[in-house]
Amino acid sequence: MPCATPAPAHAPSMLHRLAAEHATGAYTRAGGTLFLVEGRIVHAESPAAPGLEALLSCGTGPHRGGGRQPRTRTGSDSGSAGHPAGAGPRVPGGVLELCASVALHDAAFFVLAPGGGPGRFRRGVRPWPHVTGCVTAAALEREAVRRRTFLDRIWPDGRLDALPPVPARSVSPADRAAGPPAPVPGRRRAVLELADGVRTASDIARELRRPAFHTLVDVRRLAAAGLLVPAPPPPVRAGPARAQPVPGEFPDPDVSLLRRLRDALEAW
Repeated sequence: MPCATPAPAHAPSMLHRLAAEHATGAYTRAGGTLFLVEGRIVHAESPAAPGLEALLSCGTGPHRGGGRQPRTRTGSDSGSAGHPAGAGPRVPGGVLELCASVALHDAAFFVLAPGGGPGRFRRGVRPWPHVTGCVTAAALEREAVRRRTFLDRIWPDGRLDALPPVPARSVSPADRAAGPPAPVPGRRRAVLELADGVRTASDIARELRRPAFHTLVDVRRLAAAGLLVPAPPPPVRAGPARAQPVPGEFPDPDVSLLRRLRDALEAW
């Protein structure tokens, strides 16, 4: 049975129209791409989210290298996109569907982020056949709003979504008087160990092969516990300072300019 496609209340207007038209193709904003089939969103990709391949390999042990993103192929290559290299016949169908759903909502959170700018649409681009999700634009947008509200309820500082987190070095006297800090759960401890002021939350998620939104939750919980703060922005390099004339001294005159002035006066 086809899914209904009511227009979401706050999603970009182009997505409203595409859902109403039952369009098929790739809708792209600054945060990533949503793939529509007959107006329904069936797959999503974002550079801020690790992607389906990383989630499928999350059970193979710790990964310290950067996870590869699913390769996207469009145009002459059968009009298909988003095929995960790690999704082969060895992956059980139920696991694949679950990971595909998690990856879809994870990437869509960034695609539908406020301030993502205008979108563009490439008609006819389809995800690979293994993607069989059926999410309406309205449901996807509601979930993105719910997740953003949940993050702000944990710790209302959106800078941690973009700036690299860094451990809080200072401990106030009140905190010392209160006794030793509470132990950090293992899941969050892995995030804390990778918070070096260089990696963003998305980088940490990719290292750990975890959904980016779940990592944002861990980062904000660590911030609420006083263990993480946003890294300060890098200092702005000032341009080379021009030498100022010393009081009482005069710079050398421009001889060529004086000669041109003399010649002009003589000609006049």
